[in-house]
Amino acid sequence: MPQEVPNEFELRWRSRFERFGESYDSDALIAGWSASGLATRLRAFEALLGTTDGEWLDAGCGAGTYVRALYRQGAERVYGLDYSVPSLKKAKHMTPGSTLAWLAGDVRRLPFRSAVFGSVLCFGVTQALAGCEALIGELVRVTRPAGEIWIDGLNRGCLLHAGEALIGRVRQQPLRVRYESAARLRHLLLAAGCTQARIHWVPIFPQRFQRLQRLSEWMRLGRMPGFARVLSHAFLIRARKPC
Repeated sequence: MPQEVPNEFELRWRSRFERFGESYDSDALIAGWSASGLATRLRAFEALLGTTDGEWLDAGCGAGTYVRALYRQGAERVYGLDYSVPSLKKAKHMTPGSTLAWLAGDVRRLPFRSAVFGSVLCFGVTQALAGCEALIGELVRVTRPAGEIWIDGLNRGCLLHAGEALIGRVRQQPLRVRYESAARLRHLLLAAGCTQARIHWVPIFPQRFQRLQRLSEWMRLGRMPGFARVLSHAFLIRARKPC
């Protein structure tokens, strides 16, 4: 079967990630986030994370932020996969450990047999892809029955993002980053065979407004559906594959 040819949008992002991996040493800059933004995303994941039993795959691992988090939590074995070889080299250097493995590959054509991982996660990837259908299919395929699939996205329903997208269309600017509908991503997971797929909203304030960030987390703004849906910069979904 012939491989898909990445479109111009995806090629621009791949070039950026290669450059970030070669130029920077911090996890956040390699991933294209601010330090506070990445820290907020990591806190949101760790607050929801339960058991880390079995083998995990981080598809699109970048510099290994979440690989290290799972390693600290006692995961049996963690595989980090990314298409940016410079980022993988930085991740391997920063994360020594005999229970870790690093591979170069495409998240839409995972080099693993089916039903091999207890859980998989894919964070910071959907905004750099033209679409998520193939990605979702692969994440579900490599997950064992009763395993979990974690994925995130930039919230298309956020008022700020909607305004930015509208301005970009009016000015006929090339797509800079792709916002995702949380409801649509949840639908794709269910259509791929997951029996559960719960949306968790992640409000993220700019680095200069970290007092507001701490206040929003203390108030649990992400758990207020009406506000969270339109104010959250991002979301993550925790899905489960049936037994």
